[in-house]
This record gives sequence, C-alpha cells and structure tokens, in this order.
Amino acid sequence: SGMDKIAPTLLKQWLEAEGRKIKWLAAQVPADRATVSIWVNGHQMPRLEYRQRLQEVTGLPVADERAWL
Repeated sequence: SGMDKIAPTLLKQWLEAEGRKIKWLAAQVPADRATVSIWVNGHQMPRLEYRQRLQEVTGLPVADERAWL
C-alpha cells in the first residue's frame, strides 16, 4: 500500500522542512550518523528506544513499529 514505511518518508520531509541535517538529528537521538541515515532511508527499523527518541525530537508518529513496516 501507499502507507508502506511511512516513518522514513515523514522523517525525510521533516528534516527538509526544518532545514536540518541527519547529523543534527543523530546528535539529538543520540545515535551514530550513519545509523540514522540507514533509518531515514528505510533500510532498517530503529529499536523502540530510538523510535521513541525520534518521536520526541520531531513530534512525528514514528515510535510505532507499524510506521516502519
């Protein structure tokens, strides 16, 4: 469906809208920049603790694992 992996898409749109880089987001989480890049590009789902941090930082509904599937 068109809802597949909505979290990476939302994160990409948020970064662009906010004028932020993956490096900045990685520092907030905190996690390795390369790892955050893998998440944002939809290649891997972060563990729950990281999904929760991403949600706290961005305000996006990305903590639920269904957003990554």
